[in-house]
Amino acid sequence: MIEDNFLQSAEYDLLEAARTKAMRILIIGKPRSGKSTLAKNLAVKLDLVHINVENWIKALLEKIKTYEPPEVEEGQEPPKWLTDLEESVFNTLKLGGGPSDEQ
Repeated sequence: MIEDNFLQSAEYDLLEAARTKAMRILIIGKPRSGKSTLAKNLAVKLDLVHINVENWIKALLEKIKTYEPPEVEEGQEPPKWLTDLEESVFNTLKLGGGPSDEQ
């Protein structure tokens, strides 16, 4: 049992929220059927984060286009500038891959 302590309750609540599984909603449908509009409205109504994969990939590709690698001394590795997920997506796109239903 945790004491009702104002100073620690916020930290406890934050930790509990971090441990809960994130809600994910995948919306599929035909082109121009209202998927994006529905997703945006659900995100607002349910206080969720709306991720548009197409916009995210465009932003990733723009980040890659404008990246200038820092000068690195011999024997040192350059700093990591993409997240693991971004790097995975980039490598898949570089190899000509794309979305598939294989999992």
